[in-house]
Amino acid sequence: MFRIFRRRRGAELTAIEADITAFGEALAAHPLEPAEHAADADLLADYGRALDAYERAKRAFAGDRDLLDAEDVIRALDAGRHALACVDARLAGRPAPEHRPPCFFDARHGPSVRRAVWAPPDGTARPVPVCAADAVRLEEGRPPIETGRAAGSGRRTRGRGRGRERPGEPAGAAPFDAPPAGTAPESIARRKGNARVELSVVPREASVLVVRFSDPAVASVGIMQPGDPRSLWSSVGEPIRRVVFPLAAGRKRVLPLQVTSDVPWEAWLVAPDDVPPLRNGISGRGMYAFRHEGGRLPIRVRQKGRGAFALLRFSRACELAGSVVAGSGSFTKAAEIPGPGLLLVRTSGEWVVDGVE
Repeated sequence: MFRIFRRRRGAELTAIEADITAFGEALAAHPLEPAEHAADADLLADYGRALDAYERAKRAFAGDRDLLDAEDVIRALDAGRHALACVDARLAGRPAPEHRPPCFFDARHGPSVRRAVWAPPDGTARPVPVCAADAVRLEEGRPPIETGRAAGSGRRTRGRGRGRERPGEPAGAAPFDAPPAGTAPESIARRKGNARVELSVVPREASVLVVRFSDPAVASVGIMQPGDPRSLWSSVGEPIRRVVFPLAAGRKRVLPLQVTSDVPWEAWLVAPDDVPPLRNGISGRGMYAFRHEGGRLPIRVRQKGRGAFALLRFSRACELAGSVVAGSGSFTKAAEIPGPGLLLVRTSGEWVVDGVE
């Protein structure tokens, strides 16, 4: 029986490898001559997205052991095929076709047919793109098909208990648990261990970077921009589950990211509007971001344990606006949020932020 399953996994991976090869051959045989269309920026951008998707698929496929590992390959190929379809449409003078993202619960389900409202256990309901089968199951009150993700959890699972919320994480932290529904595949990266990746970004739009590790890890995360490398986080003996950092708008189309880690990890981008609000208070462990929409707000900040703590304030454009409070070890401090914006918690310890009446 084990040999049967092993042969089946091998056949599945062979099929995906054939898909990569076929897409590469389609690119090589495409009649587009970029030099003849130098003035058509949109056309060249679509063609560049197709080439980038092919390269991502090849890189992501290295070391994959089964279809669960290859989900990022499937999503990259989907993005590449859509980009190439856009090229064909523009050359023919037709509107670019609508992109139907893969099913949120498993890319192997195929393209989505519509959006359906779904909520993870103890999480916030939100619309997600779903395939026809999962659309019917959700309408009937049943969980989605259990394949690459835990049924009802919306997160990939590789081991016992991975689909559950972990103690100490802020309630409603969905944008920092998994990529939000509708996130472009080229804005998501999944790797094992040390790696350098490029995430697609929209020029002149702010975003929040999230890097989530499969287990608490001693890790570092940096942006390797030529001439302006930046370290966003470097563990000093204290394992961390997640790195979150607001990024102001730039002119580049890609974000070169360097991650060092001894465990698998996933990186994606979140729109500032998708960052959870503060509401009455929030608590958790490790790095986190939340937004405040009101005016001046007195708060009480507590940390339990050891290590440095900082609560930084950013504008809605994700530009650093100053420090709200800092400390180390176990402490309780009063502070004030001066106005609306994004707040970034930088620590590896347990913390609580409460509004003060």
